[in-house]
Formats: sequence, structure tokens, C-alpha cells
Amino acid sequence: MAGASHASILASGGKTRPVAFDWSVIGGGGGGGNVTGGGGGAGGIATGSISNPAQSYGVTVGAGGGPNASGGATTIGGVASVAGGGNGAAPNANGAAGASGGGAGSSLAFNLSGGAGTAGQGNKGGDAFIGPSAGFTGGGGGAGGAGGNNAMNSSGNGGPGWTEPLTGVAYAAGGGGAAYGQGQGTGGSGIGGNGAPYADGSPQAGGNGVPGRGAGGGGGANSGPGGYGSGGAAIFRYASTYKRATGGDSIYQSGGYWIHVFTASGTFTFDA
Repeated sequence: MAGASHASILASGGKTRPVAFDWSVIGGGGGGGNVTGGGGGAGGIATGSISNPAQSYGVTVGAGGGPNASGGATTIGGVASVAGGGNGAAPNANGAAGASGGGAGSSLAFNLSGGAGTAGQGNKGGDAFIGPSAGFTGGGGGAGGAGGNNAMNSSGNGGPGWTEPLTGVAYAAGGGGAAYGQGQGTGGSGIGGNGAPYADGSPQAGGNGVPGRGAGGGGGANSGPGGYGSGGAAIFRYASTYKRATGGDSIYQSGGYWIHVFTASGTFTFDA
């Protein structure tokens, strides 16, 4: 095919590396707090584009945090890195800092603060105040907004998630805080774990974040454990008639683009 034009190579399915690709990364969500705990914070987010790409890129996808544990970082080697979400707190503790902060635990004696978020990656976790709402917990922060504070007869909801622009899928919402009596918090954007209800004093586990979405887990009620945050993701998109790369747990074509979604660590490699 000597002397063939670039266009003819593309038309015949020849191996020509795309001139650019778009990417997004989402960190692992934080776990919910134990006992009567705050909701876990969402994993961090970032998106961008690369021109004249290399042939391959190593991908590390951050794991979701277990009860009282923060989520892991997601990276694309040489391109991007975001932190995991902070875990929700157990009683009488402030939420953990992270890409988005975890919610504060319950307290009957003093006000507590949600964990701090990282600018550009996420938001603060919800606070827990004494007074009329004593004992209720804060929700975890989300990529789209802060976690909810406790209120009268209610724990805070998880912060809203982020609609990832390459796929249109919701990611990175916070988990809801556990109830102390009634009114548990709801996970953000339908993907964060719900906080556990009181349920007459029996142990109740917090809900888990939707897998692969970097969402926080809900707080556990009574002596129950917090829910698990979900693992993050890395996403690649490039314009091509033909698939030009390997790697990812889901590969599909949409609107003239190929999209590769990683929910586990691996390597993204172009075929030329």
C-alpha cells in the first residue's frame, strides 16, 4: 500500500494512531462510618485531552474504601491522578479529608465537622450539630456538591455526583449518614450508599456505593458497620471509524468515537 494517503489507510482499516484522545479519571469512594456513622466521600474527578499520544498508558484504578476507610487514588501514568474519597466518621469524630470529605459522626456533646475536600476534585463532607438534631450524622461530600449537614430528625444526604462528559454517566456521589432514631441520609445521585436506619436499635449496615462509580458508602447504624465505597474508573475516548486501541472492561462506539472504560487497573494501548 506504498504511497497510499492517510484517508485511504483509514478507509481500509489500516493502523493509524489517532492524533488525540480525551480522558477522565474518578477515584475510589470512601467507606461509611461504623456504629452511628457519617457517609463516605466521593472519589476525586478530573478530565482533559492529550495530543500526539504515546502508544500506551498504564492505568491504576482506586479501590473503594471499606467501613471507616478512605478510597484509593486513580491514575493514568504521566497524564493524571486524583485522590480517593475520605471515609465517614464513627461517633464523636470528624469526617476524614479526601478528594471529597467524609461526613461527621454522631455526637450528643459537641459539634463535629465533615472532612475537607480537595479543590477541583470534590467537596466537603456534612457536619453534625448538637441541639434539636443531636446524635444525627453528616453525609459524605460529592463531586457535584458538599454533603448534607444533619437537621431536625434527619441525618445528612450524600453530596450530588458528577455527570462524566465523555460517557454521560453519573459518577462520584457521596454516601448518606446513618440515623440515630429516625431519618437516615440518602446517597447522592442514586449511586451513593444510603445511610442505615435505626430499626429499633438492632445493628444495621450502611449501603454500598454502586460499583465502578467512585461513590461513597453509607454510615452504619447502632453497632452496624459502614457501607463500602465503590471503586473508581478511568475513561479514554478517541475519534475513529475503527477501533484503534485495547484495554478496558467496557469498549464501545458512540457518535464517531471509541470509548474504553477501565474499572480495574490495566494498560491502554494503541495498535500503532
